[in-house]
Amino acid sequence: MKLLLNLISLLLTCYFSNAQLSQNALRFDGNDDVVKVPSGFYDVMDGDFTIEAFIRNEATETGYSREIILNDVAPVNSYGIDVSIIWGSIVVTIGGNSYGFPSAGNLRDSACHHIAISRTSGFITSYIDGQTGVTQYAPDSLEYGNHLWIGGAPSSPGNSFKGLIKEVRFWNTGRTGLQILNNMNSTTPSGTGLVGYWRLNEGTGNIAYDHSPMINHGVLGEPFYPSTIPVFSTGCTSCIPSPHILAGGPVTFCNGGSVLLSTRQGAGYSYQWKINGSNLAQGSSMLNAVSTGSYTVEAYNSCGSGISNIIQVKSNTLPGAGVTAAGPATFCSGSNLVLNAVSAPNRAYQWQRNGINIPGALAPMLTVTSSGSYKVTVTNIATGCTKKTPSGTQVTVNSLPSVSAAAQGSTTFCAGDSVELKTNFNSIYSYQWKKNNTNISGANKYKYYAKTAGNYKVRVTNNNTGCTKMSGVITVSVPCRENGYAFGDDEFQASGYPNPSAGNFVIEIEGNEFEDITAVIIDVTGRIVKTAVPASNGKLIISGLAPGVYTALISNGKIIKSIRLVKTD
Repeated sequence: MKLLLNLISLLLTCYFSNAQLSQNALRFDGNDDVVKVPSGFYDVMDGDFTIEAFIRNEATETGYSREIILNDVAPVNSYGIDVSIIWGSIVVTIGGNSYGFPSAGNLRDSACHHIAISRTSGFITSYIDGQTGVTQYAPDSLEYGNHLWIGGAPSSPGNSFKGLIKEVRFWNTGRTGLQILNNMNSTTPSGTGLVGYWRLNEGTGNIAYDHSPMINHGVLGEPFYPSTIPVFSTGCTSCIPSPHILAGGPVTFCNGGSVLLSTRQGAGYSYQWKINGSNLAQGSSMLNAVSTGSYTVEAYNSCGSGISNIIQVKSNTLPGAGVTAAGPATFCSGSNLVLNAVSAPNRAYQWQRNGINIPGALAPMLTVTSSGSYKVTVTNIATGCTKKTPSGTQVTVNSLPSVSAAAQGSTTFCAGDSVELKTNFNSIYSYQWKKNNTNISGANKYKYYAKTAGNYKVRVTNNNTGCTKMSGVITVSVPCRENGYAFGDDEFQASGYPNPSAGNFVIEIEGNEFEDITAVIIDVTGRIVKTAVPASNGKLIISGLAPGVYTALISNGKIIKSIRLVKTD
């Protein structure tokens, strides 16, 4: 017989689990009507739990009154739980300590509402029609009393509920707001920990069937007391939408980002999303919010419509990441280019070359010396928003021409001789030779013959890029004396040194008495610029000449010697 009853209970549970959430409910008269559930599975101690129900409170009192929804506090044991409506708001008592949860409105409004209280880690949060209410810390121990009573309690006469109650659920886990919202209109709520589920919608009979795995059925009223038996009614409409928006991520983000807003889906529902009161998209229970504003959604079905809570979304603007160049983006090696990012307070910078961060390049200005594509990432430190330059600044650094000038022979020789100076040849190069840092007129080839003493170098220019490079210095010396040549007497000799000279010249006489010697200095035009006689040692000192080429004519009265003198800078 017991096996048969269990089988019947199981079949009834399966039948009602597959039924739709109906309009049926139990009506309590506000005097002594109750549903009595035997002791069961509701001792959670200081652990988590959730209690849910649909109610319609029809109490007419305007002052203080208490309407019990669920109670398991026996007269001799105050460690159970009591969920009541006091002054129109939910009040929860655990272990003799009461906690008030003011609702958004007065629950004595004769309208059908879904209520829930959920405790997680000692914190209880209330929910009205799926919307989050007040949270309080209530860690008291919940120990089951004598019986679980719905709609009243023999220990609290005069505090019975007046109105409709259905869909009472007891969980030994804390349920989230999303779980409550998505399951409150479902006959097959998902999740673990359901230890009591009385729909109170049977319509006939005196059994309040438990549709949880515990199968702990209750009875309507106290036996032998017909006045305590609530009656079935169809007045509690639970199909009116009660949308509540939940954000799928942070509601503050950077421009270009978004947050997915969603509300509970329901059969036959349609939706109207709004921003700042203005209509947005229709038809879906989800909206990808991309703009700053106050978002709501209104849900419609055949029973009516409901408006959701408000979600504030903030889209922060991105920082400026433009780059300007302080000069041409193409230049020669050895030069540089300064790039400037948009500078503003509360900004951090990171420059990149060819997509790779440049170590230490953290200022709004960057000095560039290498070719590549340059971008900058700018971060607003206050908002965390970041923007990278969309297109890179292309910098081209042209290499300098190759220069390797060298002498092709000895750089020390006597006047009248020369040495070839030469650098590498390239058809796209042009050349300018210099002596003592002064351009040599007409010396524009890749080689040059140096005939006089001095410091020589060549400037090479790449005609395609305009880039120029100077060679190293080649020093040419002409230190040896130039001997004079005589007319008529080989024994009369004269020589001059140093030649070329940047200072004085010394003319040395050999083979004659010195008192008859005279010297005349003639410039290239034939003009006599200086005369001189030898000293007692037979040497003539020639000084004070301007740079140029001169001829020294030395005579002993019979024979004339001629010496070419070169005066340098």
